[in-house]
This record gives sequence, C-alpha cells and structure tokens, in this order.
Amino acid sequence: MKNVTNEFSFVLKLSSIPDGGIGIYAIHNISAGTKLALMPEGGEARTMDVNDVPEQLKHFIIELGDGKCRAPKEFNHLWIVWYINHSKKPNVTLRKDDNNYYAIRDIVAGEELFTDYNSFDEPSELKDDYYK
Repeated sequence: MKNVTNEFSFVLKLSSIPDGGIGIYAIHNISAGTKLALMPEGGEARTMDVNDVPEQLKHFIIELGDGKCRAPKEFNHLWIVWYINHSKKPNVTLRKDDNNYYAIRDIVAGEELFTDYNSFDEPSELKDDYYK
C-alpha cells in the first residue's frame, strides 16, 4: 500500500455503476488516510449562477441554493476530481478543513473511487433523487 498519490495514481474510464458515466480508478494500492492528488494544490472551484452553466455540463456542478452553484474553474480543463461518482458506501471523503479528498479505507489497484455526495452540503430540495 502507498501512502502518497500523484499524477500517476489515477485513471479515468467507464464507471462500474450503471449510467455512471466516467469514473476515477486507482492505478496502485492506496493506504487509508492518504491524501488523494485529484486536483492541483490550491485548486479551488468557483461560485457562479446555475443559469450560466449549459445544460450538458450541469452534472459537474454542486448546487448551493439561491440559484448559485460550485463549479470547475474552467469547464474545458476539468480536474480528475470532477469525475468522482456517488456511493452510500464511499471509499473517499472530502475534508472541509483543507478542501482535499482522502482515502477512508485501503483502496486496491483497479478499484473505483466513490464519495458520498451528501457531504457536499447541497440543500435537500436540490439533491438528485439517486443520492438522497
């Protein structure tokens, strides 16, 4: 198990969940508690109006309420983190103290990464039914 990840630790491919689109997969084993290099250091999202996001890109945003959303800095340069899929049994969590993702448990090479979208603090009425 490795306790460090970098640009060579993950790959994008079809998700293992039906209609999941693209998912993130570990290339090597990762130890529980490891910080995951899923975005550049200091990589922050932006807040913008939901209505300014084309419909085809709305699955990459996190709605905040009041017509606002958290979105990638640039939709034409999506960091790998924007492809993480939802699970009620996640193996990855977002820590709000440093806005980075960490392995909840050991992750084996070839395993898809999942987080619980409920940790994103979207208002309940804006959450998609599949992760309520």
